[in-house]
Amino acid sequence: MKVMPKTIQAIGIDVYRDYIRTCSLNETYSSSILADIRFLPLKPKTFDAVLCLHTLEHIEKADGRKLLGFLEKVAKQKIIISIPVNFHPIRHKEYEDELEDTLQLHKSFWAPEDFKRRGYRIIGYTFHLPLRNWVLTSKSNFLKILYEIASSVLSPLVYFSPKSADYMVCVKNIINDSQSQFN
Repeated sequence: MKVMPKTIQAIGIDVYRDYIRTCSLNETYSSSILADIRFLPLKPKTFDAVLCLHTLEHIEKADGRKLLGFLEKVAKQKIIISIPVNFHPIRHKEYEDELEDTLQLHKSFWAPEDFKRRGYRIIGYTFHLPLRNWVLTSKSNFLKILYEIASSVLSPLVYFSPKSADYMVCVKNIINDSQSQFN
């Protein structure tokens, strides 16, 4: 299944070989790079747009701020970030036997204000209901279905109030120096 039209060049970067392999098999990206994005030597304005999905919460907050600065430098036009709101202590069962410093663990939390201060527009999605982790790890399918229905019905409320959301999309349009109104 080919996802990307031929006119778009999309490069996928991930630290996990299995993710890169799956994306390569599905032709999700034009090309894939197995690497830690924090350490890639990319030139400024390398990409028209940068899409960063569920990445920042997997590194320490200070490293996340540095990564945001890096993404803002390599993007020409737009940055789109999807990330949990606040802290989600999610552990991935397939990695529980690995060391505590695995990048599969959530190591930092982010609030809408963290991105607003940097000039991002914030959109919330998936309404945050109390006891989320308890319900999703329970053995009761009824509770899980009830939770998903309630979350879906209430989700439109968090579009403009991302503090009440489970997740947020943060969008920043890059203004080049030549386009800046403050020159």
